[in-house]
Amino acid sequence: MATRLEKIFRTNTICMANDILNEINTFLESNTKSKPDKNEWAAVYSNITRSICGFYEKNNITDEEIKAALNRKGRY
Repeated sequence: MATRLEKIFRTNTICMANDILNEINTFLESNTKSKPDKNEWAAVYSNITRSICGFYEKNNITDEEIKAALNRKGRY
């Protein structure tokens, strides 16, 4: 049984993923006829980065916690 915090974290994770996918979808739909330039891609990357950073801040996740989690999985 998931705790209240785990349910909140799961909901926040789903919302963040939705925000990122919406950003990408909007960008792709607006550029169906022309090839996007570097500035347009930079704006998309910036918005995605803001979404991820906001997620970390909202859930009080630190860089140290991320590194520790990656080390436990053998990915860092």
